[in-house]
Amino acid sequence: MIDIMYGSVAVIALAILIVAISFARTLGSIKETLKSVNSTINGMEKQLQGIATETEALLNKTNALADDLAKKSESLNGVFEAVKALSDSIGKVGMSISKVTNKVHAAVDDNDEKLSKSIQWGAIAAEIGKKFLKIK
Repeated sequence: MIDIMYGSVAVIALAILIVAISFARTLGSIKETLKSVNSTINGMEKQLQGIATETEALLNKTNALADDLAKKSESLNGVFEAVKALSDSIGKVGMSISKVTNKVHAAVDDNDEKLSKSIQWGAIAAEIGKKFLKIK
């Protein structure tokens, strides 16, 4: 019976040894997995730092472009104001030309009437001259 007990204790000790070895292997495997995960995380951290640096550079370029665009927009405002002033001046010149044209038309109309009257008086004078010459 003692032999059975020693045998049982030996089997239990062997089973505990097998469990301990399996546990040690599992821990070793977990350790390797954790190293791999740590390595992956470190790589991702470096990549994220690179992305952050590139993002910051891109943001700086975007801000510079926005500033440049604002400056160019301000300079274009001056051009648009000049074009508007030119348009206003052209409008005023057009109105002046229209006034002059209207005055010329009015003067022609007045002179046309005076010319017509002068021709009529001339015709009357010619008739009177003919009659006067016939009387002599």
